[in-house]
Amino acid sequence: MKKICLIDSTYPINTRTNKIYNSLVNDFGRENVSIIAWNRDGRENKNTENYYIYEKKAAYGNKLQKLMGLFSFKTFINKVLNENNFDIVIASHWETLLLASELKQKDSKLIYENLDIPTSSNIHILKLLQKIEKKALKKTDAIVFASRFFVPLYDFFTKDKILLENKPDKQLFLYEAKEHDSFNIVFLGVIRYLDILKNLIDSVNEIKGIKLVIWGDGPDYGSLKNYAKSKENVFIQGRYENSQLANIYSEADLVWAVYPNNDYNVKYAISNKFHESINIGKPCIYAEKTELGNFVSSNRIGFVVNPYSVDDITELLDKLKANPKLIEEATNKLKMFKKKETSWNDDFSKLGNFIRR
Repeated sequence: MKKICLIDSTYPINTRTNKIYNSLVNDFGRENVSIIAWNRDGRENKNTENYYIYEKKAAYGNKLQKLMGLFSFKTFINKVLNENNFDIVIASHWETLLLASELKQKDSKLIYENLDIPTSSNIHILKLLQKIEKKALKKTDAIVFASRFFVPLYDFFTKDKILLENKPDKQLFLYEAKEHDSFNIVFLGVIRYLDILKNLIDSVNEIKGIKLVIWGDGPDYGSLKNYAKSKENVFIQGRYENSQLANIYSEADLVWAVYPNNDYNVKYAISNKFHESINIGKPCIYAEKTELGNFVSSNRIGFVVNPYSVDDITELLDKLKANPKLIEEATNKLKMFKKKETSWNDDFSKLGNFIRR
């Protein structure tokens, strides 16, 4: 049986890597799948079985600390790889790929888990990161893409390419829509990109009969809650459990899934909300001038907006509130679209086959 190792530069490992890990365990057995991770904030290590945890503090968001820590993380990875002789190494994110490519062993296969593409607001830094990634790919045997829109960016890569988007592996939940007096917009997820969420709040605040409910936690939670405290039709609910999802979605008319379209990665990424939207048949609002926004518009399965224009957001919400048939049409399109979408398990089988081969 193949011995497999996943490398992640965070601990706990990111949710996508964890999902891949669970699928690998299901296919190849827990005893054959290991994880190398970097505990950067000193949290308690709750995993011991087949986990190799590098302990060195490097504050999230501090790029210099992370850069300095990568050198010693590389030494740690090298030690683990030499002690285990893994058949397959899966590197999550381009920076981890760089380390793994330089440490690649003769008889192992290296897979790039391309969950995000290199990004920077500085064009020169962006080109440098792309050059570093391209160099690392010379020693890479396959790429796993988290977005269908990433694939054309890697036409130069001639080896195996596997599309594995963050689709649910089964029906998320069943719910019945609840009658409600107001027109409800729901956001659920990590509370970040404060400027965009503030624009949404300002837009909602201008429209009578509309309500915004925000679920989740994150780096901007405190600032957002403080900004919304005087808005009577905005409700900040905090963390939520998976058991609450059916109730949250049942009261939503639309789901907000808008991210900064001036970010190079966001232009090509696919939000998890997109797959949830398809799975449960609830239309979302996305950022315009992104590949996902273009795709949603052309298939009429959602709506797009300028994230940085309060007027544009207000105009869209006003139009949808006044014309509920537009939402009904998008909902029906989603139901049809779902019939031709593959599942996580369908797509993961391609990665499993590559590993076996």
